[in-house]
Amino acid sequence: MDETLFAVIVAGGTGKRMDAGMPKQYIEIGGMPIIVRTVRVFLSCGLFREIIVLVPEGFEPMTMDLIREHLGESYDLSGVTVTAGGKERNDTVMKAVRCAETMCDIDRAVFVTHDAVRPFVTVSMIEQSVAAARDGFAASAAIPLVDTVFEVEGGLVKRVPDREALFRVQTPQSFNAGEFKRLYESATDDERAAYTDSIGVFIKNGRPVKLTEGSISNIKITYPEDLTLAESFVKKESV
Repeated sequence: MDETLFAVIVAGGTGKRMDAGMPKQYIEIGGMPIIVRTVRVFLSCGLFREIIVLVPEGFEPMTMDLIREHLGESYDLSGVTVTAGGKERNDTVMKAVRCAETMCDIDRAVFVTHDAVRPFVTVSMIEQSVAAARDGFAASAAIPLVDTVFEVEGGLVKRVPDREALFRVQTPQSFNAGEFKRLYESATDDERAAYTDSIGVFIKNGRPVKLTEGSISNIKITYPEDLTLAESFVKKESV
């Protein structure tokens, strides 16, 4: 049975660490809001039944207006839905589940979730994530850890883990939406609070999780200094 693909762009945060006076996903880099740059990559794939963009409550009309302003002449936006996210990341993903349930059998839905503030994701990364989910895996982009890591207890180094076995987690992350719904709804409140991302739901329940292509340029724009790096990436793209 063919899957129905949904891109789920998670932009529910308010960006307090950026201290920019607005949610960080609306800051412009290279003359375009970060969130719009991210949506543009997913539109360019041409893979998705719907691109669901989840934003802080009250920002829905502004977000759609920005998408239309920057992308309306180049892309068909009929498959873009902007709606309010939840308090936590997985609450936000569950809102996307409820949206997708109005469009298809949720057990046939594959979600490709992505941080709105990772605008340098590539089509290749997205395609690899989709392929892993179609093979029955939950999947997460990741890159090898290059720094040495200390495990510390009481301010003293307890152990030096083997960095060959350690990876930095990124997005996109892909999975069957129906399975995510069942696992998340069956979790306790404490278990839900411990999940830092959607893939954690699958790991906690012993499901196989496959790593897919990430990149050092697939940065999550979080701090002011990240904007300088992001602007340098945009300049390289235009050369």
